[in-house]
Amino acid sequence: MKRFFKYSAVIAGLALAVVLWALFIRQPMGSVYREFVSPDGQHKVTVYRYPMLFSSIGGASDAPGRAELTNADGKVLQSVDLEMVQLLIDEPEWTEDEVRLIGPLPDWPLK
Repeated sequence: MKRFFKYSAVIAGLALAVVLWALFIRQPMGSVYREFVSPDGQHKVTVYRYPMLFSSIGGASDAPGRAELTNADGKVLQSVDLEMVQLLIDEPEWTEDEVRLIGPLPDWPLK
């Protein structure tokens, strides 16, 4: 009986370590939360939402994430971590040479 509890504790510990690694330690890609394409179609801002262990009902936009600016070839030009993906839910302002993100987020040059 002791042997069963010993192995159960080891398996539970390993499972917990894998879950913690998957959610916190490695840099997760996340799922696409929003995408904004420039008017000329040459650039895109993609907002990724990272998985959360717990969230309240309707709290999906409270999740942390990342925003990336990519060109038409898919090359990442800029990236910023977001405490909450809801910080970037409005359409950014596109100009000829930059994209202006909402609120405290930086403006990104397109070249």
